[in-house]
Amino acid sequence: MSVTLTETQRSALEAAAAAEKGGRRWQRYRAVLLRGEGLTVAAVARALRCSEASVYGWTARWRRAGVAGLREGDHGGGKPKLGAAGEAALAALLEQDPQARGHQATGWTGPRLRGELARSGTEVGERTVRRAVHRLGYRWQRPRYVRGRPDPDYAAKKAP
Repeated sequence: MSVTLTETQRSALEAAAAAEKGGRRWQRYRAVLLRGEGLTVAAVARALRCSEASVYGWTARWRRAGVAGLREGDHGGGKPKLGAAGEAALAALLEQDPQARGHQATGWTGPRLRGELARSGTEVGERTVRRAVHRLGYRWQRPRYVRGRPDPDYAAKKAP
């Protein structure tokens, strides 16, 4: 199906393309303009080095919503997989000693924290736990070796 552009539509697309700084978004405006000039979908895809499916999709979005339909929405980077309640549970766990929770260890590890969160009903990956620990201001470090107190009877034991 061909695309017929009015002078108003063409000028709106050209203005949007001229103002666009991102090459990927510029392609969308350019694709509709090229389709309006009578080029086939295959020719537009070759000219813009994109897939024909992209050209069809952009054209359909332009038909539905005009220039606004070609604008890219906010990607936002996704939501944290561990919600506020899960993060609060993690913070509470980090304040406790693992031995108080039945572990035979003196420090928390990613798998241990993940297991404790799973017991409380929050299923997340180990990587998510590590990121949340970092967000909470904790750092993963090995425990520092601390020598024990000197033996008070050391001198007596070494005496001949």
